[in-house]
Amino acid sequence: MRKLALMIALTGFSTAALAQQAAPETAMPKVSKECRAEIQTLCPKGDDHKVRRECIIDNRSKISSDCLAQLKAHHEAMRQMREIRQTPTTPATATPPAQ
Repeated sequence: MRKLALMIALTGFSTAALAQQAAPETAMPKVSKECRAEIQTLCPKGDDHKVRRECIIDNRSKISSDCLAQLKAHHEAMRQMREIRQTPTTPATATPPAQ
């Protein structure tokens, strides 16, 4: 039973560590050139991230369903990466045995 609990604990720590070590390029869904061009056409003055985001929200009914799906996947991946970065990486230390 102790071995099983230890294996589960180690698996949890190693999974979190691997998730944090994953390169953003491999973890991040790519937005196609066509989708980026579509967004650039709808929001040409969106050099600032916040301005572009607001423009995308305002024009979401004009964005193709494929591009919208790509943007949603990208947004979700960014959210998950922020959560991973905010998760502490050091495992809890065991309390020393009583003497």
